[in-house]
Amino acid sequence: MVIDTYTIAGFVSSALLVSLGIYVLKADPRRTINRMAALLAFLGAAWCLGKSMEDLFLDKNIAFLWDRFAEAGLILMLPVFVHLAYIFPRPKPLGSRVALLYLPAAVLMGLLFVELFTGEYILLVSPTRIPYLMYQLIFVCFAMFNLARAYVKSRYAMERIQLKLTLIGVGVSLSVAAFTMGLSIFFAGNIGRPAVFAIPVSFGVIVYAMTKYRLFILPPVSRFFIPAPEGRLKTKLKYELKEGGSYLTKKRGLGPKIFKDLTVHGIPGLWLTTSRPSKIREEYGLTRTPILWFTPERVNGEVTVNPNELHKARGEVSLYLSKVYPRSIVFVDCFRELVFANGFEKAMDFLKKTAGLCSRNNSNLLVQIDPTEFSKGQLAAIEKAIAPL
Repeated sequence: MVIDTYTIAGFVSSALLVSLGIYVLKADPRRTINRMAALLAFLGAAWCLGKSMEDLFLDKNIAFLWDRFAEAGLILMLPVFVHLAYIFPRPKPLGSRVALLYLPAAVLMGLLFVELFTGEYILLVSPTRIPYLMYQLIFVCFAMFNLARAYVKSRYAMERIQLKLTLIGVGVSLSVAAFTMGLSIFFAGNIGRPAVFAIPVSFGVIVYAMTKYRLFILPPVSRFFIPAPEGRLKTKLKYELKEGGSYLTKKRGLGPKIFKDLTVHGIPGLWLTTSRPSKIREEYGLTRTPILWFTPERVNGEVTVNPNELHKARGEVSLYLSKVYPRSIVFVDCFRELVFANGFEKAMDFLKKTAGLCSRNNSNLLVQIDPTEFSKGQLAAIEKAIAPL
């Protein structure tokens, strides 16, 4: 049994990647992007673990099996990375191209099984060594190119930050691996293992992106979440709101009237509600206004957030406001329901932070409540945070 710095780094990197994969998967297991990112992390962990276990055993047969286990993780990791880079940050259908993407990996996995039966290396010896290493380099470069292209083309600030940090995080490890694997074309063997030392750095960058910029936590930008006013009337606004101000209305039905007045006068809006969006669109004649629906259900064609996941809702509001110029209006008609789902303190914290987001983006927050549904103390706290109209 031999333990060196590569072995220790491999075990540490494997554990970090497994924990990252679980965290990404738990953030939203329903999203294809999250599942692909978690799978990529798990396959990377398999490669690190296999290489470390290979070093632990002096028995050549056992070491050979662990080495092939690591190679299987690497073979599968590359098409998964390209797949993820293609659909991130927004899902895109691959169609029949999926078969072409995974076909080289299927062929290589077949050769790997032949190695297991024969006990002899095939992939890393001539004549397959150079094509195999070229496969690794081409797939890594193509995936990084797709991420870089998405970054250049993106028009949204939050999305660009997420893409930039993903490029840095993944690129650190893969660049080291690709460089050392490139050297393997001219020197015998596969010497890509220095990447295990770079994985903790990549791990730190990705975790920072998740905690700071909601990477893999915010839902992708929806085609319904594009700021667009309902109209551009040149008449005078019936309800004037000071730019950057937050307002509270306690008069039944007044909130939607103010919201609609602003949106038909060229000011895009975002409506946060627990009501079915189709009913709101029909009742108020909204055709272009995005609606964030607080519901535990996942509904096709709607942007939904679980009522007790206020951090996700705040992230969506932040993402929306980052695309707005020069101003917008955010309307919340479901504060009572948010209090019921999260408690008054958490709901108030969401309201205050949303007000701050609107203020920093020169936009308005408008909140509609029924004062009879709150105690005097709660009502006083609401009015202290949001100015009554």
